[in-house]
Amino acid sequence: MSTRKQKWRRWLRRLAAAAALLAAFTLYGWRFGFSRLPEALPGIIQPEETLFLAADRPESNFWYWVQELARTNALRGDLRPAPSPVPRARPPAPGKGRVATIPPQARRLAYVSPQSDLAAWATTRPEIAGCFDAALAAPDRRPPRPLTRDDVVAFKLLLYSTLWQATGAEKAGDTASAVRAFVAAWRFLAAVAPPDEFPELFDERGGEEVNVELARPFRRLVLSGPSLARAEAEACLHDLEEIALGAASPEASYARLAARERPAMSAASSTDWHRATRALRTAGLLMRQDFFHLITDLLAGVLGRRAVDSPNYHAALYLLRPIQEVCFGAQVALARPADFDRIQEAGLSQALAALRAGALPSPGSASWMPGYNQRRSWWRRAFDRPAVWRAAEALPPPQFTIESWRWWRVQIESCRLALALRVFRDLHGVWPERLEQVVPDVLPALPADPFSDAPFKYRRLGNGWQFWSVGPGGLAEPGALGATPQRLFPSTEGDPDTAGPSGS
Repeated sequence: MSTRKQKWRRWLRRLAAAAALLAAFTLYGWRFGFSRLPEALPGIIQPEETLFLAADRPESNFWYWVQELARTNALRGDLRPAPSPVPRARPPAPGKGRVATIPPQARRLAYVSPQSDLAAWATTRPEIAGCFDAALAAPDRRPPRPLTRDDVVAFKLLLYSTLWQATGAEKAGDTASAVRAFVAAWRFLAAVAPPDEFPELFDERGGEEVNVELARPFRRLVLSGPSLARAEAEACLHDLEEIALGAASPEASYARLAARERPAMSAASSTDWHRATRALRTAGLLMRQDFFHLITDLLAGVLGRRAVDSPNYHAALYLLRPIQEVCFGAQVALARPADFDRIQEAGLSQALAALRAGALPSPGSASWMPGYNQRRSWWRRAFDRPAVWRAAEALPPPQFTIESWRWWRVQIESCRLALALRVFRDLHGVWPERLEQVVPDVLPALPADPFSDAPFKYRRLGNGWQFWSVGPGGLAEPGALGATPQRLFPSTEGDPDTAGPSGS
């Protein structure tokens, strides 16, 4: 055997041994890893039975009375259209009994014109008032895991009927009754705070619907309406503080959101080989298209014709996507299922702890997750259980939950502060120069801006004032370059002609 052949065989054996070692290293890393996975923080994750309501709703639960309104016959008859000349009986669906639910006419009115038609009609029904009072008195406010369509419509009906009562009392000049109705609406909305957790109950404005439909009318009433009696105002201030403190915490809301999205997270951790086959078929089509373009260009060159648009030939690059999908699928298939649960529980506990502390990074960052990929070296990202670490990215970002909760708190605290300022003016005849002047005569302590845990910013402007929240950006003053607050509440908000967009 020649020396050259021996040399080539020696190099081939070395390459084969290196490839075998690399394959063993890769398979071991994808299966068992080389670093320890983070542990879930003890005592942070709550059992799901403490977060969600069981299938059978007890009478002590808020949503039992919402469902009771959906089941009652109070909505039948009044909104039912006139019967056709030849009525035809429709048999019930197989396996379904005759369960009284909200008819389609009521659903349509609840979504199209709740405050003008259905809400006004609902205020005359004692059944609806009974369900509303019982829902507010229910001590258990755990939501069911899925909200049915009838739950959504019944909830909107109860809420809008209360807002309609407040509007009617305000038009009649009964400020005390209007304020009590607004406070009842706040207590009702506290069951679905923050709005980010219940998007089906709000329109496309999201949490801004709370400001437009409830907070802004309340502030306008207390700022420009007749003065309240001192006892009535103190009771309202106490009730608003109790409602703000009694709403669900951000960590409970996020825990429910993560539990609802657990099936999606499990799907993200499962192997889907169809993605690889689809990517391979797409690569084949693109490679064939490039081949025909190449033949066409060659014939055009031979015939002396030049193509108008010359395509870019990247046939080899088309194979990278299916190779990547096969690699991802192999990483998921080789990983241990228990590791996916462990990393998700660790990430969930870290997110809940960060929500409890209120110290979250900016949206889009996952630095709250210990050992996140950005903190790991390149070889660990490639060989140290990459599929397991990617599973932590399937958790919903907690920043949006706490921001939605903070904006909800801004709205209710702005109403409490506006009422306190009005009470101060009724007592002393002038607006306060500083917010601290309302303590302790009107308020025992100043409401805190949820974005800073400090009192709202406040300043006098002529015969009026402004107070504002610093928002997520920590903005200091309105009017500064690039520092316009997202929520600015002026004293002129009580005047519909002078209320600006900043207070909307």
